[in-house]
Amino acid sequence: MHHDALSDHPDLNDQEWLKKATKSAERDIRRLRRKGKRRRRMVSALLVVAIAAAGYLMYQRGLFAPGQPAPAASAPSTTVTTKVPDVVVDLNQPFVGTAAAGWADGEAGIVAPAAQPIGKHTAEQVADAYVKARQVVIAARLDRKVVEGHDIERILDLLAPGARAETRPILADPSKSDAWATRVANGYPLLPVAPKVNGHMSATVDGDGDLVVHTDYVFAYAFHTDRPRDLHGAMDIVAMTRWKADYRMLGATWPKSQRGIWLGPHDGFTYSMACGAAAKGMLAPWYSEYRVSAPPASHEPEFYFDVTKPITDEDGCVT
Repeated sequence: MHHDALSDHPDLNDQEWLKKATKSAERDIRRLRRKGKRRRRMVSALLVVAIAAAGYLMYQRGLFAPGQPAPAASAPSTTVTTKVPDVVVDLNQPFVGTAAAGWADGEAGIVAPAAQPIGKHTAEQVADAYVKARQVVIAARLDRKVVEGHDIERILDLLAPGARAETRPILADPSKSDAWATRVANGYPLLPVAPKVNGHMSATVDGDGDLVVHTDYVFAYAFHTDRPRDLHGAMDIVAMTRWKADYRMLGATWPKSQRGIWLGPHDGFTYSMACGAAAKGMLAPWYSEYRVSAPPASHEPEFYFDVTKPITDEDGCVT
C-alpha cells in the first residue's frame, strides 16, 4: 500500500493553516497573469510552501485544467481537517470579488469632461471631438459585433475617409491592433453582462494646432464557463485590458478626405488572461490556460486595475 507522507504532514492537517496557505497561494498565483516586458522576481520560501499546499488541495478538488498534469501524490480520504470550502462564483454577478465590482457598466463608464476652449478650438468643437472619440472607444471595446464578432468595419466607419485604407490591414490582424480593439478568442463567449469600465479622457492640441483626445481606460470582461464550481475565484473568468490611446482630429484646414479621426500613439497591457490567446492579440479567460510557472507579479491585483497607476511592462507569459 502506498503511503502518502504529504497527507500526514501536520500543517496539511491543520485546518486554519490550510485555509491561510491556500488563500495566500491562490492570491499569489493569480498575480502571475500579465502581458508586457518581463521583470524578474524572487519567489519566497513561504510562497513555495503555500503553492505546494494549494496545488495539493487543488489536486484533491480536481481543479487543474484539462491536459495540465496534477501533482504526483495520492489524495487521502477527505476529512473535516482537509476539506476546503468550494469557491462560489456567481455568473449573474461575475465581477463580485474583483477590483472592478464597483465600476460603471459599459458605455456609462466612458464619460467626457466638460468641454473648454483649447487653442483656436471652441468649446463646441472640443465637445464634438469628445463625442467622436467616445464613439470609437465604445465600438472598439464594447460593441459585441466587434468584440465577439470581430467586425472591424464598425470601427473603420468612424474614422476619417483617408484613414480607413491604411488602418484596415492593421485592424484586420489582432496581433498588431489589440491596442485599438478588443477581440475575444473564438470558443470563449462573454457572459450577458456589460463589461466594467473605468478611466478618463482629456484633450490638447498638437504641433499643427489640431485637437488630440487622450483616453486612458480599463475594461474588465466576464467570460462564460460551463463549470463555475471548478473556478478558483472570480478572476478566473474576468480578464482585463488597459490602454492609453490618442485620437487625432483633423478639421477644416485639411483636405476633405483627411478630415475626421486618425488613430495616434498608444500604450497598454492585459491582465488575468490566457497567454496563448494574448500572443495572437485575442482575449480569453485565465481558466482556459492555468499557469503556475510564470514569473510573479510586482504588485497586488488591484494595482493593474488602477487607472492612476503607471502602465506596467511586466510579462506574466514568459516562463
